[in-house]
Amino acid sequence: MAAGNEPPVQSVKNVNLASIPAVSMPGLILLNGKRAGIQQAYRKLWVDNNLDAIITPGAPTTATPLDKWDSITYTMLWNFMDYPTCIIPVDCVQSGDVVDSVSHAINGERDEHNYLMYTGPEAYANAALSVQVVGMRQEDERLAQIVCQVDKILNVKHTKEHALPML
Repeated sequence: MAAGNEPPVQSVKNVNLASIPAVSMPGLILLNGKRAGIQQAYRKLWVDNNLDAIITPGAPTTATPLDKWDSITYTMLWNFMDYPTCIIPVDCVQSGDVVDSVSHAINGERDEHNYLMYTGPEAYANAALSVQVVGMRQEDERLAQIVCQVDKILNVKHTKEHALPML
């Protein structure tokens, strides 16, 4: 990224993506082999449990203000596994939403950080709340069909003209 002479994007700096060291070709081959083994294990888990899709959070928070994003944990696995995903907006922050006590952050430092990020509905007015739908590798078209069904269920207030989600 440095070779492109472009200004750094703050949110990319926040997750330190630019610091990932380069890998040699033999190292890349080794990493791809390890990833293939993990992909096989996930495929077995998927098939053995007869899964059509997995619905997960897309992030540990609502949509964040510009350049405040700093977590790739909820999407990174699926990118690594080469599984298709789609984010479906299901609601947005409302004026009556309250700040939850940081005492509820029982899962460590990152959890506490997430609780502290939300400062109230004023700073996050209309920020999207969403879910992520994950499909099996190389089954993008099937995921698109599932996403349409999940979207219809979660967003019943929308009309027939509701646009199809982008994949």
